[in-house]
Amino acid sequence: IEHDVAERDQWERVVARTLDHFGELNVVVNNAGMVLPGNVETCSWEDYRLHQRIHMDGTYLGLKYGIETIKLNGKPGSIVNMASTT
Repeated sequence: IEHDVAERDQWERVVARTLDHFGELNVVVNNAGMVLPGNVETCSWEDYRLHQRIHMDGTYLGLKYGIETIKLNGKPGSIVNMASTT
């Protein structure tokens, strides 16, 4: 389900649709990312904030909603956080 990983309401929508369709959530894979354009001298503040929102906020929200929802099952689940050297 396509969504902006840095937006809480979109995580809520994804979790609700997943539960409606599958009845439970067992796995979350945080695999969104972007390359920061340029370097600290050339990158705009807006690009830097977008980078932080996707990498930090998106991972946090995936963990938060993933843990909360997986725990509803009463059985183990998995959360995978991906990273890249890019």
